[in-house]
Amino acid sequence: MKLTFLGTCAGTEPMPGRRHMAFVIEHDQGVYWFDAGEGCSYTAHLAGINLLAMRALFISHGHIDHIAGIPNLLFNLWKLDGLAPEGTERLSGKVVKLHIPSKDEWDAVVLLLKPTDQS
Repeated sequence: MKLTFLGTCAGTEPMPGRRHMAFVIEHDQGVYWFDAGEGCSYTAHLAGINLLAMRALFISHGHIDHIAGIPNLLFNLWKLDGLAPEGTERLSGKVVKLHIPSKDEWDAVVLLLKPTDQS
């Protein structure tokens, strides 16, 4: 099991060298995401974390410093899945479990993603 902090700056103004709250646990070839602060998917990608191995996203609460990265994370998953070479791991057909405190937060994420929906 491997724990990677992607951001540890929660509830404060932006700080040089720190990003808002997010961390992942890599276990048994899966990635389990906890909170999704701004820029978390970019930081994970730079750290070499396989975003397509994501199995679940857990959100502790709906404050913006814990959820602002969800739309970009999901957009990046969608883009990477479409670009994945044949024979490599893909999200297509897999379920990524979402644990979020309120449907209101999820509805806001869906609204942000709507302009990028290609279906």
